[in-house]
Amino acid sequence: MLRHFLKMSLSVAVILALLCHQLPFSACQDSGDDEQTYAFEPEERFLDIFPLTGENFTESVLKSSDAWIVIFHSGQMKKSWKSMAVNLRGVVWVGMVDTPSEADLLENMKYKVNHDPEARVYPHGPLSLKKKSWVNAKNPNEARLLAVDSISDSSLKIKGKNLQEFLVDCFMSKPSRFPLILLTDETDTPVLYKAISHRFKRYFNAARIVRPTLDDYKFLGMEDSFFDIPLLFVLLPEIKEKKTKETQDMGFSAVVFETKKMGDLNYPNILRYLFGVNNSYRHTLPGENQSNLQEVAEMLDIVNIESKRFEVEKPKSRPGTDDNNIKFTMSKTVRDEL
Repeated sequence: MLRHFLKMSLSVAVILALLCHQLPFSACQDSGDDEQTYAFEPEERFLDIFPLTGENFTESVLKSSDAWIVIFHSGQMKKSWKSMAVNLRGVVWVGMVDTPSEADLLENMKYKVNHDPEARVYPHGPLSLKKKSWVNAKNPNEARLLAVDSISDSSLKIKGKNLQEFLVDCFMSKPSRFPLILLTDETDTPVLYKAISHRFKRYFNAARIVRPTLDDYKFLGMEDSFFDIPLLFVLLPEIKEKKTKETQDMGFSAVVFETKKMGDLNYPNILRYLFGVNNSYRHTLPGENQSNLQEVAEMLDIVNIESKRFEVEKPKSRPGTDDNNIKFTMSKTVRDEL
């Protein structure tokens, strides 16, 4: 029987604190497209809109597998672009090019100032796709739709009866991957879940059960419990010994993302949740969990990526205290994406 742990212990050897600076209120308001604001406020640029130059454009945009929206400006930017960038945090990267100072970059991009639209979308995918499949966008809504639609769905659509096969796939991976499951009533995969699936695919195998039935709940061991949907959780193995150590029976418990305790299902909160699960429970995974490798135990490749978006700190560990927890301090409210 699957047991549900609604409290998650996040004690870890290494602490990550992702601190998100507060955006000025004016930057987050929806407004008419004609209203302009300066594009260079440091806290806005750090969080959601990244300066692109001839030196970093290829590495940041073209060589990234993520979708990018590139905005062209001459010192001022419409508020609607900033609002779009905030709402796409964690899903699509947004960059800006200062047209007066980046003439060489604009020439290489074949962008014509005062002729081409304000933005360009580089789709999710490899460098070869980005070079030939970028699309101009006239406004934030068009840019958002083009970028979001380019993100492929790497999550698996399963039913409860497929659970065993799904778990085998998780634990046969190298390193072993956590079974990450989303219960949802939505037929289409939420774009945030698509982004999470891609970002964490090395460590988490993402699946979704659409409009779960009673049979699905029975296979999950959840038929006697009630949860609001959408529900995000990770399955953890529990090995129970029977008579001899050679004979073992494996059951599962669940670490549930509790919105009452962890907040809305948005990108920063899900980051905190997944880092906590990996640091606390990786050593329990069957197969080659590689919990002895620092890169895997701390998901350092993801830390390197997210350090562009957040400040990543490693506070001094205090043995014997409860302070050795992953901490994500968000001072800005981001809407529920799932």
